[in-house]
Amino acid sequence: MKITGNYPKTTELFRPAQELDYESMYPTCMSKSDALWPIYEGDFEYLENLDHLTFGIYRVEIEGQPEKKKDEKCTRIFRYNPEKYYTHYDIERARDLGLKVKLINESPNALIFSKNNCMSVVNELDPIPINSV
Repeated sequence: MKITGNYPKTTELFRPAQELDYESMYPTCMSKSDALWPIYEGDFEYLENLDHLTFGIYRVEIEGQPEKKKDEKCTRIFRYNPEKYYTHYDIERARDLGLKVKLINESPNALIFSKNNCMSVVNELDPIPINSV
């Protein structure tokens, strides 16, 4: 029997288990009214600080980054990227968790997508009447 959905997986009965619910993560991201999705190229930029975080991909160091790929340190609450590339959503999540975020000093260190180069899925679907689907 295959179990899917929100059920935690474990190999032993009554053992603490944890699972990220990837099946519900994508629809949740898609349903956010402010979620943007790039449809055109972004612009490579060099930033000196992260004061004004906009939609894009950044090269940053986040506190708690594991030294080795298999190191479990601090990975249960945040998914680290070994190449240190993170979206603005990742950086917001890290800050919400209280992790320190430091911009890497190399050029370019950001790929920024202007709102003109993105679309909002919710806005694109608004004109479709629900009864016609």
